[in-house]
Amino acid sequence: MSEGNVLTNIERQNEIIIGLLARLVWTPDKLAEIVSRGKRNPRAYRKIYNLLDGNATGKDLALRAGVSQPVMSIALKAWHELGIVTNVGTDSQPRYKRLMPIPTKEYKEEES
Repeated sequence: MSEGNVLTNIERQNEIIIGLLARLVWTPDKLAEIVSRGKRNPRAYRKIYNLLDGNATGKDLALRAGVSQPVMSIALKAWHELGIVTNVGTDSQPRYKRLMPIPTKEYKEEES
């Protein structure tokens, strides 16, 4: 097995472990609710969260969500502070990665 394949396998294993650990803290539905809370278009933000693979720029994500780049930047930074995304880029050029996939259906809070 080449060194590149070994690193790819290790990265994939790390993603699986991170996803499993995240599920111990949040259910996918709870994470979806956190991502979309207070948003005008909650479904767009859930879709964007699922697109966070560490490659897309904030500008690309903003276009897909139909919001301005500064609005997307604020959301991404907030998610990072909450610990529900990781920055795999740099401070000057952040690239965010999600913890696990979340449902894109409408989230409705259960009535107490």
